[in-house]
Amino acid sequence: MTTDSDDPSRDAIPGGDPFALFAAWFAEARAAEPSDANAMALATATPQGAPSLRALLTVRQLTTVTLVAAPLTSLLPGQITTLTATPSASTGGTLTISWIKNGTAFANTGNTYVANVEAIGTYNVNIQEAFSSGLVCSNQSGPVVIGATASSKLFIFPSPNDGNFTVSYYNESGASAQRKITIFDSKGAMVYNRQFSITGPYTLIPVSLAGGNRGIYYVLVGDAGGNKLADGKVHVR
Repeated sequence: MTTDSDDPSRDAIPGGDPFALFAAWFAEARAAEPSDANAMALATATPQGAPSLRALLTVRQLTTVTLVAAPLTSLLPGQITTLTATPSASTGGTLTISWIKNGTAFANTGNTYVANVEAIGTYNVNIQEAFSSGLVCSNQSGPVVIGATASSKLFIFPSPNDGNFTVSYYNESGASAQRKITIFDSKGAMVYNRQFSITGPYTLIPVSLAGGNRGIYYVLVGDAGGNKLADGKVHVR
């Protein structure tokens, strides 16, 4: 007569090696759950058949990232501000961040982004921590809004300059439109006359008078219909 204890195939631990048994279980877990192989439970039973279940749960602290802008959150032409993302420390995985503007991801390398008045919008930063097990934890910063300050001033900068400068004037509606820039020298002769497309509160329009004479020039900005909107002076030296 034989009993279960006489049959090696019925041993609770085949071969009497618990480490080999665990290695086999872990291999099965990695094959079945590659993203969370180390989350497992061990169930046993007493000689009377009462079950007992022991589980190991690994809890990781969720990584975070803060986003701030300095020195400004509302800009005029010629001004810039720097957005800085500060991730929390790694909890054992590899950290990566990605930048988002107005709900759409955009390419930016590093933890800072410099914005001018053409880059207004709502910014967020996503952070991910990836672990060797395949587990990925993610989080997002709070929003930072960069806006534009309304002004009736015609912006011409830098001045003095070498003949290359930027012109910008507030577009109250923010809609796409046309602007005409006409420039006269100190004798009243027209030396520049071009039309540009604009969009948003401010468009930075590059102007080149390189090769012209030194002196004071008069800049006139008008709409597509030829109506004057603003005027100013620029010094070329």
